[in-house]
Amino acid sequence: MEIEDPTTKNQVSKPNVGVRVPVKTKDELIQESKELGMSISELVECHLLNRHKHKKEVEDLKKSLECEREKIELLNKQLEAYKKVNPLQQSNDVVQMENLLNTDRLKQLFAVLSGKADEINLPDGKKMLITYNRPIDVLTAMIYSFKLKNTN
Repeated sequence: MEIEDPTTKNQVSKPNVGVRVPVKTKDELIQESKELGMSISELVECHLLNRHKHKKEVEDLKKSLECEREKIELLNKQLEAYKKVNPLQQSNDVVQMENLLNTDRLKQLFAVLSGKADEINLPDGKKMLITYNRPIDVLTAMIYSFKLKNTN
């Protein structure tokens, strides 16, 4: 009658694979294996067995990135078309924005608020943190804290 060794019952024959790595990498593997309570061999085997699991995620991210690039390209084309069709209007808009950013009142408000942080209650009940680093931050705070009166 043959006695079965319980320590080898579930083991599968696995060939050894020797790998040369920098000392720093070996030290990192030793530390990681200690933290996880496993041998270096088990840790490396786990890494190797899971090496393909992120392929789909990477492919999905590549597709998403490509989609975003296409959107940016389309928006750039639309912007260029707008610039060609409405150069005078665009110029007027820029002048009006420059005038608004250079008003005495905005300069006074920014002088008081410069460098300070603020929490703004948005109309939808959420809160937004803002730091007044530029005069336009004062305008941003005003825009986002503005609540419309009932227009019905």
